[in-house]
Amino acid sequence: MLSASTNIFEYEELLMGQRTRFEASFKGTPAENKKEVGHIWRYAIEELLGWTAEEALKNLDSNIVKALMLNTTFAGLGYEPKKTYISDYRFILQYAFPESIKYDFVAETIAEYEHVAGLGMWQNDPEKYKYAKNFFSDENGISRGNILLRHIVNLYLGDMSLKEKYMFFSQDSAKAKKWIRNHYLDAPLKTYSSPLDYFHNALPPGERSDLLYNACQFRFPYEPPIKRKRRFSADSTEE
Repeated sequence: MLSASTNIFEYEELLMGQRTRFEASFKGTPAENKKEVGHIWRYAIEELLGWTAEEALKNLDSNIVKALMLNTTFAGLGYEPKKTYISDYRFILQYAFPESIKYDFVAETIAEYEHVAGLGMWQNDPEKYKYAKNFFSDENGISRGNILLRHIVNLYLGDMSLKEKYMFFSQDSAKAKKWIRNHYLDAPLKTYSSPLDYFHNALPPGERSDLLYNACQFRFPYEPPIKRKRRFSADSTEE
């Protein structure tokens, strides 16, 4: 791993137009690369912006990141903005300020859900909000869908036993689908063949019950609804 001074030297040359990309930095292991990215971000925030870690967390946005050419460090993280969802830059700032900033993937996921569902700090917000692009479709999308199903099950079905929960998601699939959709998880539901499959796979391995899953499949076999073709009368036209 390179020293902080070497990473910063390359970064300064890039800012001054003396180079177009990092050449020595980000050639180590993923863990080493993250530390090198942290060196550069800490320098930019403290020395160029004069901000504290807390001020950076609050005020940093994509325009500032681009203006300071910090987006050129994304390669060191394997981060592709157009393919990966982030709510803020905490996931990078944790490497710049490891002593004060911690990144929590689960908390970030639930925070986005609460914004969409109008819960928590958003319960009195009249503006409708949709999930950010790639939230359920990037490399972490399935994990987010599973985290959120566990979250709403704990919130609204927490008084049920595990057996009752398996029954809830299998006994009446249409009802279970509606319940999931009413809690803003229609997109991740589409990843699975049935509500039961979604629930079973969302559980941590230590909490899943193959016995209950197989029993519910046998007792309440899932039959996808038949898609009916649209009929047209002689007077109608198809757009």
